[in-house]
Amino acid sequence: MQEVILKNVELRWPYLAKKNEGGEFSSGKYQVDVVLTGDNLKTIESLKNKKQKIKERDGVSTITLKSSVKPHVYNRAKQALTDEEIARIGNGTTAHVKVTQYSSKFGDYLGLGSIKVLDIKEYSGSDADFGDDDGEGQDEDLI
Repeated sequence: MQEVILKNVELRWPYLAKKNEGGEFSSGKYQVDVVLTGDNLKTIESLKNKKQKIKERDGVSTITLKSSVKPHVYNRAKQALTDEEIARIGNGTTAHVKVTQYSSKFGDYLGLGSIKVLDIKEYSGSDADFGDDDGEGQDEDLI
């Protein structure tokens, strides 16, 4: 089994505190999309199973890494984050991601290992950004 560490990658759509359950695209697993560039992209292309897809969207390459077991998530000081802290990890967070390789009856696949968060962008599930920042032109009937 081979492990690699992707350094300074951007995270998107993280399901790290709880599994991705419910909804059209649920996997029932812990997962995160990792933005791939440069050497990280080359490394993943050389290791991934042909059935594992690197998605191209808006000029960005990403791969979805999944795990059946909850990944260990740490801060820069290598201290484990609480579930509450992990739940705040949002799109744009920068991290080092350990990629594991596992075997199934369909071949070897890349999976999600541990994550070391370097720069967190907090998830906010609110509509706080809805409307104009200056308050002008807002239609109160829509709120």
